[in-house]
Amino acid sequence: MAFRLPDDGPQLWPNRTVPFVIDPLLANAELLIKQAFRLIHEKTCIRFREKAPGDSDRFGVRFTRNDEICVTSQIGLRPGRARFDRGQGQEIQLGLDCLTNGYIQRALGLVLGLAYEETRVDREKYVRYNPLRTECIAALDKYEDEFRDAGDGADVDSNATLASRSKAVAISHEHSAAALGIVFDYASHMFVTRECFTPHKHPSARLGSNDDGATAGGSGALSVLDLEKLNAMYDCPACHSYRFMDIHRLLASPHSFESGHFNPVESGHDIDQRPLYVCRVYHGPAGALLVGKMKTTESHTNCWVADGGREYIYGRNFEVLTSPGGHNFTWGAINAILPSAILGGRTGDREPVYIGKCKVAGADSITSGSFQARVGALYVPFGGNAVKCSNFQLLTC
Repeated sequence: MAFRLPDDGPQLWPNRTVPFVIDPLLANAELLIKQAFRLIHEKTCIRFREKAPGDSDRFGVRFTRNDEICVTSQIGLRPGRARFDRGQGQEIQLGLDCLTNGYIQRALGLVLGLAYEETRVDREKYVRYNPLRTECIAALDKYEDEFRDAGDGADVDSNATLASRSKAVAISHEHSAAALGIVFDYASHMFVTRECFTPHKHPSARLGSNDDGATAGGSGALSVLDLEKLNAMYDCPACHSYRFMDIHRLLASPHSFESGHFNPVESGHDIDQRPLYVCRVYHGPAGALLVGKMKTTESHTNCWVADGGREYIYGRNFEVLTSPGGHNFTWGAINAILPSAILGGRTGDREPVYIGKCKVAGADSITSGSFQARVGALYVPFGGNAVKCSNFQLLTC
């Protein structure tokens, strides 16, 4: 894979690796910073590693303390500022009042190349901008340093629109979330001024707040879709090579759905013995992102999900799980959520959802659905109902 982007803009980190050093003034926060790496290490192929004496790597990140701000970082690798061989290192600045997992993870997202969700070119399809709301003005003021320092350090006009304030913070369009085909993320940890927006494609989706640098619902970490963006941007292989793809994009492709080009992940079969595949869709009043089953016939292609005791059917605006690299993911019965379990979505309360399947009792059907770790149950859509399975398997690597 070619990691190099235009010289005048941000780049991805070579070899999917970010060498780092922690300033002595942040010694008391060293454990917290390293704990923030854990989610990225578990759910992506990207690695942060300490710079060793005599290390020959040209580029790296230096964590420094600046109590006059909360957190700042530029987006992606900036070669002119990240050169360890010149005694520098690209800085992530952290203020004492913001030494939390949530703020640190946002800084990590920025330095790896995640742009703010509100800067997406397809934003208007999903949310409307409301710049005159009191909450919005406060949010823009609060995150002004982030927007300025994520770009090229240019001055930020406090009266400017969000679009002009954030115009310099996106990595190349080739690696943007929209270009990669990843759905807009209402709960993205990188959606920092959500107080300025109202959802309209999914009108009831909860945008929540950004207290303590947290995503909506207070999870304080990179979201499921944030992690998928990183895997797609860095072309992560093997266990991290799965991709959820929009059904319309798949059906419009010159390649047939069942061809080896996409490798949709099969989860089982329906009572008519037609194959079922893993799908997911935005669902319900809280904007949950639920996993379900997809079936295609001569006349239709639909996705079914289970929620609130019922089965719901979607004929459009859903995604299908694929393995474009041909990696063979496995289904296994496990007693605990392991790092190898594949994240599939989230509940309306932003609890993680994993991909599971089971044989429906009394029916010749093996179907996929959403496993919620907090309640320890797999729910699959079948026969108009949400069926709870006691014996099930989770998709793992």
